Amino acid sequence: MSASKWKPYPNYKNTHSKWIGEIPSHWTINKVKYLAEFVNGFAFDSNSFVDEGVPIIRIGDIAKSVNWEKTKKVPHEIADSTREYQLQLNDIVVALTGATVGKSAIYQSTKQALVNQRVAIIRTNDNIQQQLLLYSIQSDYVMEQVKLLSYGGAQGNISHNDIAEIFIPLPPIEDQILVSKFIHNKIKIIDQNIRDLEKTVLLLEEKRSAIITKAVTKGLKSDIPMKDSGVDWIGDIPEHWFCAKNLRLVDVKGRVGWHGLTTADYVDDGNYLLGASSISESGDFSLRRIKYVPDEIYERDKTIQVIDGDILVVKVGATIGRSTVVRNLDRNATINAALFLVRPNQELYPEYFQYQLMSSHYRYQMDIQTAESAQGNLFKRDFVQMKTIVPPYAEQQEIAERIEKELSIIEDLITRITIQIDKLKQYHDAVISAAVIGKIDVRSL
Repeated sequence: MSASKWKPYPNYKNTHSKWIGEIPSHWTINKVKYLAEFVNGFAFDSNSFVDEGVPIIRIGDIAKSVNWEKTKKVPHEIADSTREYQLQLNDIVVALTGATVGKSAIYQSTKQALVNQRVAIIRTNDNIQQQLLLYSIQSDYVMEQVKLLSYGGAQGNISHNDIAEIFIPLPPIEDQILVSKFIHNKIKIIDQNIRDLEKTVLLLEEKRSAIITKAVTKGLKSDIPMKDSGVDWIGDIPEHWFCAKNLRLVDVKGRVGWHGLTTADYVDDGNYLLGASSISESGDFSLRRIKYVPDEIYERDKTIQVIDGDILVVKVGATIGRSTVVRNLDRNATINAALFLVRPNQELYPEYFQYQLMSSHYRYQMDIQTAESAQGNLFKRDFVQMKTIVPPYAEQQEIAERIEKELSIIEDLITRITIQIDKLKQYHDAVISAAVIGKIDVRSL
């Protein structure tokens, strides 16, 4: 049931606010500053952090529940001298800066904790329920205002004074309880459905990994003779296959730093500059967020000029190890410093090698190598020492084609489920927004 299908209140009045519009005739509107007090976080010195002490809630810690294991801590003597920044049960915390500016949650713990800088405490008075104020802050009409008010470039900043000046609809206290209860019950069901679908996606991703790993380590036939690969984490492989280091099988190149490249070199149209965003989560080649560079930049380093059949591998960042095969380029392309350009020799079919890179035994090798790097980087010297399982070339093609066929079914299912999840998230937000501005008469529900 869409949020627009719910029964409205019988009578409405105009608030003359472009953000709110009409509200039930027995509701009022108030600025947040008349409903709550604010406490700004404190700039705790990172040099004072300790392993055992009083937790500090930072922007990254704002969620439905706090992961106490990941919080930074300060000594008790520092906590005692900064008591005004201490959280109380049912305080609302809100992020004032960063990509998630406006993110908020209720602190539902009696555990002693403090708020860090750029996190604000909103402490409600008797005129409004904490939960209703939280839902109001999380609604689309407030978040749109937060985004409009935020400043400071890509990251965005907002002050607690900005939030204090925002108008929100205010039902009578008895309606507040009903509105909060209605939202809670509805989004509880929606969120459970989202979690169930996300679990299904995880299972499909595990199945995808299992299909790839089995095919590139055991082949497509179950009745062929096997032999010990000589590698503990690989185990037995078909007798006519072999294992070899990448040093023998591929040529690996990368941009040395940015090699003189800066964002000032980007142009509106020109040669492709490929980066981590050129590789989708499923390993497809993507031009979705492409950058362009002039001929001078493309010609500067011929070793990283991309050709058909090259494999791109992410060597830094959150998607480290992700890979794709480049096919059917419609213009010249080079890479940025986030990628390796891997060019297989005649023993390797590119798509087969990419599936090797996606297998669990390759993930194991990459995890070992990146764990040893303080920055979590994948270095060329380590990548070329990794082991690849090599069948005859024709068999590699057959394996790659079979995997692609089986994965297309799984990818289609994942896409359809992801669309369902996105629609449920939109419905989740729509229910909150409609209820807090009085578009749903909750009194008889």
